Amino acid sequence: MNFLNKTNNRDIFLDLLRSYDLDLSTIEPTRITATNETCIDNIFTNMDNNDIDVKTVNLHMGDHMAQIAEYRNDNKTPETNSPKLTRIFNNSSLQDFMLNAETYPWQYLYHNKSATEMSQ
Repeated sequence: MNFLNKTNNRDIFLDLLRSYDLDLSTIEPTRITATNETCIDNIFTNMDNNDIDVKTVNLHMGDHMAQIAEYRNDNKTPETNSPKLTRIFNNSSLQDFMLNAETYPWQYLYHNKSATEMSQ
């Protein structure tokens, strides 16, 4: 797909990628001939385009240009250590889970007709 051409198929494809939080990193030509320029190679990422620098480079190894992506973190602050909830999986926690499952009033699941009724 040539990303330089604004077509319906291109837009549908880009919408699909965006639904997965992926974005096109560049629309520079990646294949240049005497009569045509196309952008048929690309890097898709979920990074903010301000945080990644993509360059198209001719390595003279074929008829396609290479793309180099550099992540810029110069304006990022280091993450602080914040408390995180973690679940411990061991024999004791498994026994606790099984005991809670045995004593849960499961009959409520069978007497209600909908998820809305069950949440009330």
